[in-house]
Amino acid sequence: MKVYPRMRAHHRFWVSQPPEAVAACLQHAIDDGFRGSVQEGRFQLSQTRSSRNSWRPKLNGRLLPSSGGTVVDVQASVHPLVLGFTIIHGFLLLGIAWVMGILAFSAEVSGALRALEAAAGADGTAQPLSAPQADGAELNAPWSLGAEADLGGVHFTLRAAPGWLDTNKTARLSLERAGVVLRQGRSEVELPWHALADARAVDGALHLGERVIDASAHPDAHLAWLVAYLRDRAARLGASEAERVAFEENARRLAALQASRAPER
Repeated sequence: MKVYPRMRAHHRFWVSQPPEAVAACLQHAIDDGFRGSVQEGRFQLSQTRSSRNSWRPKLNGRLLPSSGGTVVDVQASVHPLVLGFTIIHGFLLLGIAWVMGILAFSAEVSGALRALEAAAGADGTAQPLSAPQADGAELNAPWSLGAEADLGGVHFTLRAAPGWLDTNKTARLSLERAGVVLRQGRSEVELPWHALADARAVDGALHLGERVIDASAHPDAHLAWLVAYLRDRAARLGASEAERVAFEENARRLAALQASRAPER
């Protein structure tokens, strides 16, 4: 049994049906194993069979259209009043109530998420992936990559597997008009196109030049698609090796010329 110290879990999965059909499936599941509400692409559900467990997971999520199907993005957590009760009594009882809450929540959450997948119509069908070298391939990118295309460029969200405290590290990779930008936390780094040309995925990590991005929350097939996509776009939009060498040589000449013209002090 996986333990969730913060009594919170984040889960995402893909369903081959559009959001309207998934919402109808979840609505049908209410009073048939779940209670709650489904409206405007959002849902709040909990399992009725776990009514005796005060720490039973509350499932709050969104239905996001993706590649002809739906990404179900759900947060499982305990009710805020139960969380407050647990914190207060955790202090009074030397943490015993907190441990009880963690174990009670952890015992239920996996089953609740599996039941949600079944209720949403997830049947294990994998998303058909587009050819990464095709024009507009990002419009049908693997669902886990969170691809977004706008006038500024194409953006991917890369996620690490949840840590011990169920925290999720994310990075955003953007192929913009001005170049390639990697955003991790508060840092922002511009990457050369040839870093993408050498992209590779190893053991759940995406390697872009000297940069290594933890993307272990993504299926291997999705990372392989992304690597092929990045290499193709680098070949199309990046400078060739000869052009890079010529650019660096010109930059050195310009620097030498500027140094020779600098006034003596």
